[in-house]
Amino acid sequence: MTPKLHCDFKEFLFSLVRHDVKFVVIGAHALATLGRPRYSEDLDVFVEASEQNAQRVSAAIREFGGFDALANAVVEHMAEPDRMFTMGTPPVAIDVTTSIDGVTFEEAWLGRAVHVVDEVAIPFIGKSEYVRTKRAADRPKDRADLAMLAEAGLLDDDPDEAEGPE
Repeated sequence: MTPKLHCDFKEFLFSLVRHDVKFVVIGAHALATLGRPRYSEDLDVFVEASEQNAQRVSAAIREFGGFDALANAVVEHMAEPDRMFTMGTPPVAIDVTTSIDGVTFEEAWLGRAVHVVDEVAIPFIGKSEYVRTKRAADRPKDRADLAMLAEAGLLDDDPDEAEGPE
């Protein structure tokens, strides 16, 4: 299932694609691709932490427009793990991070699921990696997201997914 995206979210993701940024969409928009949409006030994007990718993120932000100071700062900031920034304000905020709980970028990239949005291929975190990061974060909203997947019978394919947090 391909989620419906706000026009600003699409524009930003399309800019990331045009600049060859290595990224995957995570969070509620990824949950929607698994067949369980829920309201979210932001778009969450996980990017590879590397100097080359940070340069590409900077170029994408500059093209997106209105965030030149951020585009300059991102070059150094997003080359490292455990970094993030936010553009905009809810309900149209965009959060970009270089680390997530329980899953490396390499794992998220290898397990990605590509969905076509307005003829543009957008990478989303795959189901297995989505479940792992939700279990690792273990916040109330993460447990609720996992419960929605379980209720829909979407965790039954993999015995490891059905076990729940340890």
